[in-house]
Amino acid sequence: MIRGVFWSAIEKYSGLIISIIVSMVLARLLSPKDYGTVAIVSVIIAFLQMFVSLGIGPAIIQRKDLSQENLNSIFTFSLVAGTVVSGLFFLASPLIANFYDDEALVPICQLLTIQLFFSAINMVPNAIMVREMRFRTLAIRSLILGVITGSLSIGAAFAGVGVYALVLAPVLSAPAIFFWNQHFCKLRVDRRLDMEPIRRIFSFSAYQFLFEFFNYFSRNSDKLIIGKWLTLDALGIYEKS
Repeated sequence: MIRGVFWSAIEKYSGLIISIIVSMVLARLLSPKDYGTVAIVSVIIAFLQMFVSLGIGPAIIQRKDLSQENLNSIFTFSLVAGTVVSGLFFLASPLIANFYDDEALVPICQLLTIQLFFSAINMVPNAIMVREMRFRTLAIRSLILGVITGSLSIGAAFAGVGVYALVLAPVLSAPAIFFWNQHFCKLRVDRRLDMEPIRRIFSFSAYQFLFEFFNYFSRNSDKLIIGKWLTLDALGIYEKS
């Protein structure tokens, strides 16, 4: 338990420290609107991720009796769901930009589709890593990726790419996290797409999904309202505070 707490703390607080340092630098180089643009897209992505995950990650951690074949089937389900939802989000980017009256949202949404897709298919590998208590590996992963993506974001901001400096970290880290986890989990695609394992964990994952659903609106409604009825500049300032 002590080892687990130690490495979990390393993962959490190293990420927090790196995030604060990177944010301090970027806040001096980028405008409030840049932050507001990424914030509103991130809120939408969080909503879609919730429907893709369906509380499956915690359910995998809770169920110790899932075989490798069961995990492959759940992984395949997440792959299909992630592909469909990511594709719809990519196609809906002009509608999102029109709703918020900002055409700059189109390329940002389309780029962050990469984050949405890999976050969806990483749901099962990440849950397995936690269930197997690979806290040291998770901490090393977060520390390395945090330093690399943070440095690249700062470099991109100095190069004058603007809002894309904020998009760089999630676009690069999401696939990197997936391939890192997959290296240890060795999940395969189940061509049969067996839904039986999904039904087995549904009694747990359904309540987890409901918790995430209500929690989402309690934590993000303010950003959705500010982004729509005020300005993205105002949202950027609010987000940073």
